[in-house]
Amino acid sequence: MPGMGTQTTDTDNDQGFVVEAIVAKRLESGSEYALFISQIPAQLKGRKADVTSLLRNNPFLTISNERRVNRNGVAGISGILQRGIPGINGSQIEMFLHKDNVVILAYIPYSTIKKRTGAARAVRANEHELDRPDEFFKSIKFK
Repeated sequence: MPGMGTQTTDTDNDQGFVVEAIVAKRLESGSEYALFISQIPAQLKGRKADVTSLLRNNPFLTISNERRVNRNGVAGISGILQRGIPGINGSQIEMFLHKDNVVILAYIPYSTIKKRTGAARAVRANEHELDRPDEFFKSIKFK
């Protein structure tokens, strides 16, 4: 994950889903990068449906500016999370189904965190250029 800031890991059992998370903070901008992994719900295991439709029809998530994405041979969707994961709504995400897991990558700009938390630090004018979220998303390697 980019940045030389703090890195935290967490396990959360929310709504019957066990979610493993790694979050890294970029010290220069205050933005965060996150990786969330959760097992695919039992009712979706073994289905051969299109990955995009499975992710798109998730009743827990709402994504805007949705588009298909392929990283390292794994198909998924990308967009802005409008509703679904408390604390990162408004973030740029990519979601994949891989080996019975839902994998979510998130770039959480400081400007989004600032709005949510009321933090006092000023947003950097070059936030997006400094954070290079595309570099973060392209870095994922599935095995």
